Formats: sequence, C-alpha cells, structure tokens
Amino acid sequence: MGKAYPIFKRENLLYEREEKDECWTIIPKFHPETRELVINKTARKVLELCDGNKTIEEIEKEMNNLYPKVSRDVIERDVNETIGKFSRLLIIEWKGENPFLYRRKEDISNGFSLSIAQEDDILRIKEFMQKLTKDKKKEGLFYIRIPLFLFLITRRK
Repeated sequence: MGKAYPIFKRENLLYEREEKDECWTIIPKFHPETRELVINKTARKVLELCDGNKTIEEIEKEMNNLYPKVSRDVIERDVNETIGKFSRLLIIEWKGENPFLYRRKEDISNGFSLSIAQEDDILRIKEFMQKLTKDKKKEGLFYIRIPLFLFLITRRK
C-alpha cells in the first residue's frame, strides 16, 4: 500500500462552533443523524494536522512532540482512532489509499457478485447510480442502503 495522506474537509461540516477550552462542536454534512459532536482539543489538533501533506505516522510524531509525557502507544492509538472515526464520517478524505477502508467482494451465483463499500465509496456509487437512472435501458445493477453500509450487486456480462 502506498502512503496515505488524510485531509480534513471543513466543507463536509454542516455546522461548527467554538466551545470553551479549545473544544469544538460539529455536525457532519453526510451523517447529520450523528447530531452534534463535541471534539476535545486533542482530537481537534489531530484534525488540523490532517492537511494532505502529512502521513499518519508524521501526525503521530507531531502529537508526540506536543505531548511528550504521553506514551507513544497511547498517542498512536488515539491518532488512529480519531482519524478512522472522522474518515467514516467523511470529515477526512484521503490523498492516496484510505488505510481504514475495508473492501471485500464475493461471487454469489448466476454471474452476480456482492461488494461492500464504506465511506467515500458511497458518494461515488450514489453519483454513478444517479447517472445510471437517467438511462433506463441499463440493467443488472442493484443496490441496498443500510446505515453506514452500501451493498452493491452487479451482474457480470
């Protein structure tokens, strides 16, 4: 896997507000059902470091410099959990491959296969489906949306 560079996408927020003690309240645009998230100053700093120019390892190193009394294991875990969660909420996008994205494809039967997609794949598939529905002649593609997952079933020709 190549290097992955997380990018904080402020435009993917419906709402943001400064709180006390450098905390922050946000509502993600693509997951408004999440409601308000209150982010502490450490998670906020991780988000701010996601500028598309630093790898996760470089962000961990910078956080180690900011919090020298915290063990490297704790910082590594916190950075990865923070980036992973915000990536699932589409607040973080990726330059390079998303290391938190799980992909799997299974052949079913009669030439059908099932793929499971998460995160930004859902937006790409939604855009594809909108284009597809304009051309009613297309056949053999079905999708089911369940919260946090999209199942895409295609028929091989």
